[in-house]
Amino acid sequence: MIEVLKANGTPVRNLQTMLREINFFYNILPEVIVDGIFDEITKKAVMGFQKRFNLNETGEVDIITFEKIVEEYKRAINNENIS
Repeated sequence: MIEVLKANGTPVRNLQTMLREINFFYNILPEVIVDGIFDEITKKAVMGFQKRFNLNETGEVDIITFEKIVEEYKRAINNENIS
C-alpha cells in the first residue's frame, strides 16, 4: 500500500486519479494533481477521504482505506449513489 509521504510512481498516480474522480461527487477533498508524487496535498485528500468515511485519519493508504477508495471510485465512474 501507499504509506510514505513523498512516494511516487504509478501506484500514486492511480490513487490520485481515483481521488480526483471521487471528488467530483463529494467536492470536499483538496484538488489533487495527478503527477504520481505523494505530496502534502495528496495526503490531505486521503485524510479528507478517511474522515468522510469514518476511517482512521492517518493520511496513509492502508488496506482498509485502499479498498474503500476503490469501492467509491467504482461507484463514481458508474455514476452510482455514493455511500
